[in-house]
Amino acid sequence: MIRDGNVMHLESGESLFVAEAYSGITSILTLVPLAVFLAYFTQQTFARRALFIASVIPIAMLENLMQVVVTIDVAHAYGSEVATGDLLHNWAGIATYVLGCVVLLAVGSAMTCIIPVEKATP
Repeated sequence: MIRDGNVMHLESGESLFVAEAYSGITSILTLVPLAVFLAYFTQQTFARRALFIASVIPIAMLENLMQVVVTIDVAHAYGSEVATGDLLHNWAGIATYVLGCVVLLAVGSAMTCIIPVEKATP
């Protein structure tokens, strides 16, 4: 595979255009409200809330990278028509968003385990 800007040239001679939607902006804009809501109820300090909300950026970037890699793998194995077809493409988008939500929840749980909450003394 050869990358030329936003175009991926496959060994089969087919080309896939990686749309700007894969930049992560859409994922960030959809995960941030969820992160703010969860941070308000699950993280006790401002620093923990800010760290939790900031974790959306790498999560969104990795989820979009994963979707691009899977699309390229499917195109390589089954052809670009299958990889970019509406049904598979839409379900892949939904699946990666759900995975992003699960990873966000996992980050919240990991933060609780790794950085214990300080108990207030009476």
